[in-house]
Amino acid sequence: MPTQTRGRRGARVAAKARPLTPTKSLAERAADEIRSMITRGDLPSGELLSELSLAEHLGVSKTPVREAFLRLREEGLVETSPRRGTYVFEMGKEQVVQLGRFRLILELAALDSMQPDTAATVVSAQQPIIRRMKGAIAADDGPEYRLLDTQFHMALIRGSQNSFLIEAYERIAWRLQAVLSRLLKEPQSNPTSFEEHCAITDYVSNGDIAAARQLVEAHILMTEERYIRIVSGKAETETV
Repeated sequence: MPTQTRGRRGARVAAKARPLTPTKSLAERAADEIRSMITRGDLPSGELLSELSLAEHLGVSKTPVREAFLRLREEGLVETSPRRGTYVFEMGKEQVVQLGRFRLILELAALDSMQPDTAATVVSAQQPIIRRMKGAIAADDGPEYRLLDTQFHMALIRGSQNSFLIEAYERIAWRLQAVLSRLLKEPQSNPTSFEEHCAITDYVSNGDIAAARQLVEAHILMTEERYIRIVSGKAETETV
């Protein structure tokens, strides 16, 4: 009898309960906007971040901005130094190589674990992204293309259906997009990048994982090489 009473009470509570409406806090919204500014390249590498200036820009107090910095530091997008304060993350040659090689390990692992059914899912996810990439190039919309580039590779990773692999990639995804924001500002590089993405999807669609692996490796290593050239060129300019 007591069990039935508890059951009826639980049913009444469930009937009265209303679905929770998820809302983002000011700190989350501030983090979203600052993250977007970094990955779009509006806040360049090494840029000093002012709590006051960003708070005024976002129309909030400094507290949400300060909390946003903590979130973005966990994502690797901002760094803090006692002398410099908070600034957009910087990457030297060695770090670029390390990031590129880690990304390569993850993407090749995703390809190696791919089965025919998961390959079909990956292709279905990538094809609309490729169509949107083509439109972004036609419209000369660099920020949109960079976002789609990240989504394309994330679809490949999700094809592994390995939650740990996906989690590892998500931890570097924002930094990768910020790196791409520097590379893909070169208009001549986008058509080449686009052709490589199309070819990767074709190889996966045809079940030619070996060819897909080879192209993904070349694609990532070339991205790494181009970024190093940009970093080196900036360093040479600053020393002249």
